[in-house]
Formats: sequence, structure tokens, C-alpha cells
Amino acid sequence: MPTSTTADQSTKSEIKNGDTLSKTADTIIVKDGQTNDTLVKFKSHSFTDYAVAPIEIKFDKKLDFSTYEFKKMYRTATKDGVDENGVNFAGHFCFVSWGCGSPCKLSAVVDLKTGKVYNGLPSGIGYSFKKDSRLMIVNPPDSTTWYDITVPYTIPEEYEWTGKEFKRIKTSS
Repeated sequence: MPTSTTADQSTKSEIKNGDTLSKTADTIIVKDGQTNDTLVKFKSHSFTDYAVAPIEIKFDKKLDFSTYEFKKMYRTATKDGVDENGVNFAGHFCFVSWGCGSPCKLSAVVDLKTGKVYNGLPSGIGYSFKKDSRLMIVNPPDSTTWYDITVPYTIPEEYEWTGKEFKRIKTSS
């Protein structure tokens, strides 16, 4: 049975079949024989800290892939994403993503004012973003906000969209 602790103290207890739990305010370590799972609490920036005013745009331009990393690849996925989503990111952009294996996601950002296609970010498990914010969370944790740092491709990262590229603002680890 865990003991009560403050944020600076650690809690240890037997949880099942010899597994040991060590817990602080923002880290949980579960030891099971030779393996350790380390869960870390994700502390995200607020989407409102990167707020922008969204605008509605009827997109009727040709997409410009001239500076997009994959040039001739993923054109259909990008066009279909724009048609399905419209403005869904950072005021007047459309963020589009698609699967490229397991776990793998690729993405693009389309400026719906100009049709310019910009490089997106790769992800292992997905993205969290809003229409009225420049903040992008890659590999967002589930609703508990805990993530396992021992699992590749799932560590949350935060980026700010500058209008032409993503700038890393935080990597939680």
C-alpha cells in the first residue's frame, strides 16, 4: 500500500507479483524483474499562449509544392486533407498528416492564403493542435498526461509554427 508523500518525497510499494513502484510528483518507475518502465508527467504549454485569430478561407488555389521536402510524393494525401479539413491550424493553415508505417506519421502544412506547402513534422503516434493556435504537440500523451520514456517514437515534443517552419520549444523527457 503506498504511503502518503509530498511532491519532494518518493513513494515505493509492492504493486503485484514482486513489481516495485517508485513515484514522485512527475515520475513513476515500475520495476519488473530486469525491466523498468519510466513514466513521466507531461507539462504542456497552453494553446492560448500561442493564440492566433482564425479566418475562414474558401481555398481555390493550386498547391505549390516547390519547397516541400517530398516534392512529388504525398500530393494526393495533401490535396485530400486540404479539401476535407480547410483551416484547422494556426489561423489560416491546414495541417495534414498520414500514416507511413507503424509507428510513423508524416505531415505537411498548407498556407490556405497562398497555396504554399511547407514541411510538416514526423510523429510516432500523432499530433495535437488547434485552429486558433501556433502550438503543435507531436506525440501527445493520453488524457492522463503520463508517457513512457522507454518507448521509442512516443516522447512528446512541442513546436511553434512560425508561418514557414516549426521551431522546437520543448521536448519533455
